[in-house]
Amino acid sequence: MSQSHVDVSSLKFDFSRINIPTSHTPIHKEECCLSFDSPKSEGGINVCLNTFLAFSPKYTRRHHQLTGNTVFLNIKKIKKEKPIEEKSEDQPTKMAIGVEGGFQIKEEEENDEKLYDELLSLVLLEPNNVVIPLPNNDLPEKVKLSIKGILENQSAERKQEVLKWEGEELTESKHTMELKQIGNIKVPAHGWKCAECDITDNLWLNLSDGHIGCGRKFWDGTGGNNHAVEHYQKTGFPVCVKLGTIQLDDNGEPKADVYSYAEDKMVKDSKLVEHLEYFGINIREMKKTTKTMAEMELDQNLNFDFTRIQESDKHLQPMYGPGFTGLKNIGNSCYLASVMQTLFSFPEVQERYHDKELSCYTGSSSLDTFSLQMAKLANGLLSGDYSKSEEHVDSFQEGIPPRSFKNVVGKGHPEFSTMRQQDAVEFYQHLLQLIEREDKRINCTDSVNSIFNYNVEERIECSETSKVKYTYRKDNLISLPVPLSEATNKAEYEEFCKQEKERERIEKELKLAENINSKPLSTSTEKKQQIRPMIPMSKCIEAFAETEPVDHFYSSALGRNTIGLKQTSLATFPQYLAVQVRKFILDGWVPKKLDVFITDAEEIDITHLRGTGLKPNEQELPSDEKKTESIFVDMQIVQSLVEMGIPENRAKRGAWKSNNKGVNEAMEWVFEHCDDPEIDNPLPEAKQEKSSSGNAPSADAIESLANLGFPSTHAVVALKQTQNNIERAAEWLFSHMDDMDSYLNEASNEKPAEKKEEEYLDGSGKYELVGFISHMGSNTSCGHYVCHLKKDVGNGEKRWVLFNDSKVLQSENTPFDMGYLYFYKRKN
Repeated sequence: MSQSHVDVSSLKFDFSRINIPTSHTPIHKEECCLSFDSPKSEGGINVCLNTFLAFSPKYTRRHHQLTGNTVFLNIKKIKKEKPIEEKSEDQPTKMAIGVEGGFQIKEEEENDEKLYDELLSLVLLEPNNVVIPLPNNDLPEKVKLSIKGILENQSAERKQEVLKWEGEELTESKHTMELKQIGNIKVPAHGWKCAECDITDNLWLNLSDGHIGCGRKFWDGTGGNNHAVEHYQKTGFPVCVKLGTIQLDDNGEPKADVYSYAEDKMVKDSKLVEHLEYFGINIREMKKTTKTMAEMELDQNLNFDFTRIQESDKHLQPMYGPGFTGLKNIGNSCYLASVMQTLFSFPEVQERYHDKELSCYTGSSSLDTFSLQMAKLANGLLSGDYSKSEEHVDSFQEGIPPRSFKNVVGKGHPEFSTMRQQDAVEFYQHLLQLIEREDKRINCTDSVNSIFNYNVEERIECSETSKVKYTYRKDNLISLPVPLSEATNKAEYEEFCKQEKERERIEKELKLAENINSKPLSTSTEKKQQIRPMIPMSKCIEAFAETEPVDHFYSSALGRNTIGLKQTSLATFPQYLAVQVRKFILDGWVPKKLDVFITDAEEIDITHLRGTGLKPNEQELPSDEKKTESIFVDMQIVQSLVEMGIPENRAKRGAWKSNNKGVNEAMEWVFEHCDDPEIDNPLPEAKQEKSSSGNAPSADAIESLANLGFPSTHAVVALKQTQNNIERAAEWLFSHMDDMDSYLNEASNEKPAEKKEEEYLDGSGKYELVGFISHMGSNTSCGHYVCHLKKDVGNGEKRWVLFNDSKVLQSENTPFDMGYLYFYKRKN
């Protein structure tokens, strides 16, 4: 390009193609729309002065060919030669991603002014690829105003970012809303001590009566002596605030750790200031002096899980090149990074989406399509352009930020559209659902989902007549229970638990004697290293295959309810088998994580799980002539439950079984029936009542759904099915994509199209492990995900590689026993 001695007056500008942006204009200036090139890349990025979309030099000409736009602002950042003293990476102090004290994420613009010089130029593709260095006062006024608007207004990338989120989003507790306070105790601003012992840290103030008690004892003997929770058990006063965490945050809002023992979780107290003032505490005078619950939990996890899963006690060799590109954490995005790195390690997924020319780009309207974002991410991960060893001699690679990808795949979803931490298993299934929808939209008959899908065979036997019924459904995941009774170190684990209980009893007695004698006694007891149950993967598979009783099973042979005996098999074996180990369970109302090791996970044989259908000696249950019950589900209730982390099928069943009375009733039903064998099955198909012609959808409602990306014809059907409720209609659309053709045909009085029978890949039941995702933390709404993948490292050699956000490292002591979601490939 020519950039010397340019006579601006000789240039001709098409002013109709130059726009002046405002603060409301989406301006892309941090990343190329079609790649992960940024101003820091070799050629910088070119921002179109008409559309304000950004493109790398490689794709700028493509945009010009599609639009005819010729004028661009080139933004380039060059690293200064003066070395900046780098701060050593601190240990995280918070169970959070992308916040101060959490797992560190380098902000792109954090030190740009100190580290980089910014070079600006105007690029005119026609007629002679002219480059004009900026600033240049000879440019036409409209051009200068357009450039000024681009530089001064916030970028579209920044506008799309949600405020960073720390830990689990807390909800208001009914116990804080209805809190009754008694007594006239005045609590000092400092100098606290447990009312039952001499502990002066990890203290909890009961907000009902002002009692100060120490916290719970941890498994390793550290922590408190359980006096705060014991006080709750004696009095029934459930709400406490942790002393030393009371403060005003940066926005002047009250902040503290508030815990409800009745619900056994952290809660929000919107009346915290008022509740503290009752005991003479002025929150404006309080400062944080102790660790929060999240910080203490992180300390515990860092001791073992975080070190072992991330192999951070080893000096691991960084990996670079195609297929070894990290994903930058953009705020609690590690669940997304782990799933996408895993899927793009499979050749079939690579072949489908690695489109180097981005042929799916047909203009700005295609930027937010699923296909383009998958292709963009595939190119970023597999090209090697953003993972070059010579650029990172003394540091790790920066990784590529999956912002635009996350915006598209999370759009309209109550959880994945937020910055909160999510369950990797749920995201994996969400992504496959998006792939299926996109394949239907573009009439793709060879879906990549076929490598994960398998045919589930469910056999249910009437316990009284021994007659059976077989049903079949599609799935892409096996969810295995964890049979603790099958631990190979059961005796050792039970002995450890016994010794821990005895140690706690002795310490409690010593503390009691100390209080009575008013003088310290020796309370040192030996702390044993924690022992976890070791469960073989084969035992988890056996537990999956066990027969389950089904209460209230309607037997068509008897014409009444009885007990059914259900057994699940696989009618086909997929190319890739995704296996979830159910480490997260509901203990009453509280989600718990099973602290276990899964052993012998590198190879599995599920041949014995093969389902073969009706056997010669079996009799089928007669066709059920009983009229199918009309089913109506309030999708507002379902959406509320899904936002709380309850799987959609469970939420729908809870709403239906509780007669759509409300969120609390549906939630209570779900938790009471969480062990029901059919709770995760889709509800039986049933026609819903048609809306009358008098309830025709409004144009505004149709437009609202169209703005979410749904075709208007689909929007009309959904609104009719949900009594013109836009929120419920959107949820209905997400859950009825598979049946949309039949609904559209019915709406136009056409004969429904015949449903095509699902086809499955099939083969041997012997599998080998090719990747697994591990979770660190107490539940899926917090903590951190990483994945280990078996990769080709050259010369035909395969090695295990750790993908930890932007860090890609060769694994040494691969923690196979700490996986949460395992991926197996069928052996040839």
